[in-house]
Amino acid sequence: MGCHTQASVKNGNAAGVSRHAVLSAGRSGFTLIELLVVVAIIALLVSILLPSLAAARSSARAAVCGANLHTFGLAMFHYAQDNKGWIPRDYNYPGANKAVTQKNPMLLVPERFSLYLGGPRPPLIPPGKEATTAVRDCELAKVFARMKILQCPSFPPWEGTSDPPPVVSSQAYDYVVNAFQLERTYVPLGGKPQASQLDKTPVPGQLFYLVDGNKDLQPDMYLYHDMFLSESLWWGTNPRMVDDQRHGGRVNGLFFDGHVYPPLIRAVTISFFTPYLDPTDPNNRPPT
Repeated sequence: MGCHTQASVKNGNAAGVSRHAVLSAGRSGFTLIELLVVVAIIALLVSILLPSLAAARSSARAAVCGANLHTFGLAMFHYAQDNKGWIPRDYNYPGANKAVTQKNPMLLVPERFSLYLGGPRPPLIPPGKEATTAVRDCELAKVFARMKILQCPSFPPWEGTSDPPPVVSSQAYDYVVNAFQLERTYVPLGGKPQASQLDKTPVPGQLFYLVDGNKDLQPDMYLYHDMFLSESLWWGTNPRMVDDQRHGGRVNGLFFDGHVYPPLIRAVTISFFTPYLDPTDPNNRPPT
């Protein structure tokens, strides 16, 4: 009887295991409704996270741009220290019949700051390539394209045309300089402000030195990388500063005291560039 009972128990256990295996096998997959619920949850999470990721990427690019300008600020102070307080303010082409020499130098900011920005030591132009400003700018563009510190990662692609095409496919120097006349500014006869003494700058914490450039500036032409008239501001007929949404409607700016701050583009007035022009004058303010 004991043997019979033991055999019955074994048979009963085997039958239970078989039934459990069958039930488990029947429940091993997801139903269509369960899969649809999972897919819906994933889609909802993606829709929530994507805008946050895009905003994070945009903020990261703006931070890189701000860090670039901060480095420019350090270069500005080092350059001033090594040049009796003077800093470059404008890229003023020489006359058509004048060669570019040490006595008649260019004052393009990244060219003068190159060594302080980790770039090559000036002169940046190979011998024999300074005959014309067009050739000179093309050579500079090739050098600038290798200096990532000169480029904002949010700078829009250039959509213009030129004949011949630019030697670089995108803007190689993404910033423009404040060339409004200030205290202790060197202005050649009949020219634009080329340099000024940094420590003589009025209200340096309120005036831009460099700002984001306009997306329409030609990639290998640097004549327009300065601002000395109200028409070159964001509302002007010939804007040279940023007027798009690359930084969420803000402009990254380096001030003469070395700090970097991004005000709203539409909050920028002529007073960010010079204290000597009346901001209430219709010619010096955006249209209402």
